[in-house]
Amino acid sequence: MLCYVTTKYQRATAFGFLNMAACLTGGLSAMVTALTMRRFGLGLLIASGGVLFVLLALLLIAAAHAFLQRDSVLEDSDESPRQLRAAVVAEPTVPKM
Repeated sequence: MLCYVTTKYQRATAFGFLNMAACLTGGLSAMVTALTMRRFGLGLLIASGGVLFVLLALLLIAAAHAFLQRDSVLEDSDESPRQLRAAVVAEPTVPKM
């Protein structure tokens, strides 16, 4: 995905920033987890992780529903994808039942 939004001259820098962000996120999440576990206990931390996964699953289902409708309109047409994307963004279609 990163290669689609950067030029070939920017890719090494972009991957460097991506790697830096991943390392910082991993370190910060370990620190926050340790501090939260010390204050609230491991049981609450594991339970809140389960709740977070359920919320993310619902968000994924909602996003899939929204994007699959749009992508099915793009796939079923004979026009070029660029023309269809412009039409879909400008004027959303509602499927007829």
